[in-house]
Amino acid sequence: MTSLNGPQNDEMSTKADPLLKCQKEGLQAANVGGRAHREEGVLVQLKGEVRADGVVCQKCGKHEGVFRSCRSVPGIHRGACACSIYQWKMLGRALTTAAYEAEFNEAKKKKALKNQARKVKATNASTKKRRECPIVTLRNQGHSQERRSLGRKVPRTEGPQNHPQTIYTDMAASNLLIPERTSAKYALQERKLYLKENRTTLKRKLDSISAESSPIEYQKCKIQDIQTEIEEHELHRSWLDFEYAEKKLTDNGYLKDQRNTNTRVISLRDELWKYRQNLRDEEEKAGKTPPLGPDSEGAFVYTLLALYKDPNTSSKRSSSEQSNMRKAAIERYESAKDARPGKLWCPISQDYFDAEWMRAAHIVPRRLGSGVVDYIFGSGNGSRLNTTDNCLIIHVNVERSFDNGSFVLVPADPKESPIKRWKIQMTKLSAKHKDLGKKTLAERDGDELVFKNDNRPAARYLYFHFVITLLRNKRDRQPGWEKYYTELRTVEIFATPGPYIRKSMLSALARNIGGLNTEEEMLIGEEQTFEEEDRLDEVEEQEIGRRVLMAYGNDDDEDGESSGSDEE
Repeated sequence: MTSLNGPQNDEMSTKADPLLKCQKEGLQAANVGGRAHREEGVLVQLKGEVRADGVVCQKCGKHEGVFRSCRSVPGIHRGACACSIYQWKMLGRALTTAAYEAEFNEAKKKKALKNQARKVKATNASTKKRRECPIVTLRNQGHSQERRSLGRKVPRTEGPQNHPQTIYTDMAASNLLIPERTSAKYALQERKLYLKENRTTLKRKLDSISAESSPIEYQKCKIQDIQTEIEEHELHRSWLDFEYAEKKLTDNGYLKDQRNTNTRVISLRDELWKYRQNLRDEEEKAGKTPPLGPDSEGAFVYTLLALYKDPNTSSKRSSSEQSNMRKAAIERYESAKDARPGKLWCPISQDYFDAEWMRAAHIVPRRLGSGVVDYIFGSGNGSRLNTTDNCLIIHVNVERSFDNGSFVLVPADPKESPIKRWKIQMTKLSAKHKDLGKKTLAERDGDELVFKNDNRPAARYLYFHFVITLLRNKRDRQPGWEKYYTELRTVEIFATPGPYIRKSMLSALARNIGGLNTEEEMLIGEEQTFEEEDRLDEVEEQEIGRRVLMAYGNDDDEDGESSGSDEE
């Protein structure tokens, strides 16, 4: 027999080696490790002379390479021959198949334990590194992210119980340089982990109370839980941006995930406000908050009534009121001037159309209601919501594209005051082939509007539509949004200053619709804002932002129903 120690007597090898005997009888033992004889526990030996560079097979006499180490178990080697005979050796010993399998399984267990110990060690090292690594402020989020560095520690008061945490300050004390994209993704992961722990704590608290026994505490806890979940989804939106930038997501997959996330956030904000309304009702019952009514004292009573007590009636109007506004707008803009009977002029399409296809389109959606409009634009503007100041007579297809954010109207001369010349600015690449009369939107891009007289809608309302369109397209990641968003928000489109929008509301809209931070908010029109000492709280302004988004429409379906229609 030929063994690991050299040739032996052939008769002995036949008797002692069933595998070799099978070969002499013409049987095929081609399976790895002699599987054909595994049940017998046979001796699996090297069938040839061991050389430094390989093996010479006794059966075929061919020289076949060298033994290779088994990847799964260190110390075990395998040799192979062209005649399909596989042999195994371990530490210079010949092994039975059963012995080989036993040692193989034992070595595999040791390797698994070793890998587990290595993972634990790596996790501990990673945790230590995170505590020492600075975390930068997220630029793509509307909230401020905690900063941590190698400086002094300041106890954190918020956060889950039983999870002591610290915030590190003095960022300048650290000399570590981390790539911006890497550090931002790292910050997202840290924040997501914190929010997950926070939600776990809130759920435990919710399980321990009920709406019947502790209604006020229960409503507050639910509000915190929903706010935390909303922030988780907003972080997920930023994470999708990173994944898409690194080409880990397809265009369709990216847009689908973004839209699904947006839909969920809108649903959560609606649910959040219902709990906020319930909380106020419970506090009024308990005498902790004065009852809210038309005779209540304080600022923004009608705005608060619209938000808390009667949120839906603001969008209801009689058909006669709609008809009267349409007639007033046609008369003010002289839309029937020089037209054949039954025709009206569209200043955007620059053509006459049948009156039945023309709409008295709101610039600021009427469904917001006068109370909300008063707060956004200042006292007195609510009464102008359903007037010709907030209206254009345009073709139904033009109105649909206008409401869906396909284009905006901007001053042809930014320094003109008052603004009389307006032009079309396309803001959505996917709508470039949309019909705007005799030309497409792409062909009309940059064209000035042609009015029949000097009357124009209020500039503050067109500015509001401009801002909301940019924020919506950024939020929905519409094709080409980066180009238009970057160009339009950094150029003085509305160079003439005017107190158009309440500053705190512009910030709330920028954060909750466009996901901007404080630095980016200033780029979309700080000079067009005004400030007042009295204001609503942050959650109430967020609710106004949600209603603005819903009023303009929550999808990018160009064929959907328009938000500002005024049909007779």
